[in-house]
Amino acid sequence: MKKVLLSIITLLLTLTFIPVTFAASEEETVDKVPVYIFSKNGCKGCEYAFNYFDNLEKEEPDLFEQYIIEVYDPNWNIEDEDAYNLLITLLERKELDTVKIATPTIFIGDYATVGFPNDDSLVYNAIKNAKEASEDEKVDIVKEEADKLNIDLEQYKKVAAKTSVTDLIIIGSIFVVLVGGFVCLIVMSKK
Repeated sequence: MKKVLLSIITLLLTLTFIPVTFAASEEETVDKVPVYIFSKNGCKGCEYAFNYFDNLEKEEPDLFEQYIIEVYDPNWNIEDEDAYNLLITLLERKELDTVKIATPTIFIGDYATVGFPNDDSLVYNAIKNAKEASEDEKVDIVKEEADKLNIDLEQYKKVAAKTSVTDLIIIGSIFVVLVGGFVCLIVMSKK
């Protein structure tokens, strides 16, 4: 009986960790639209934009990824010189005012808005259009200009707090092992 029980435990452990191995080797490669938000610390419009994008990300997690680029401190002093230079370059490229800069300034593909628009659908449609664009139609002016200025945009990438499939498999595997061990203990205690 002990051999059968040991075989069952071994089988359970083996079957439990096979999916973890495969899941860990798979990478999630979802083509997300980069959304760049140039902001100022303490900006109420920026907070509204952050909330909008956070809620949209919960509804459609594979649609876009946020880059939060804080340019100014609460007193409008330049906090990040590289971010400021990038913002000025982008505003000039889009022929927007570089003197009276407002935050948030948002770039999605070739779309730009200074301040968050009253109509949320403008931002949503810009994301959807960028997502649905063919490979030769895709434009990312922020990345283009950041590359010219040798700015690494990854430092501004907002990490989404979500549970991955791998995490769920690991949690499930631990649960199976614990339940299996508990069942084995009960069976063994009855002898």
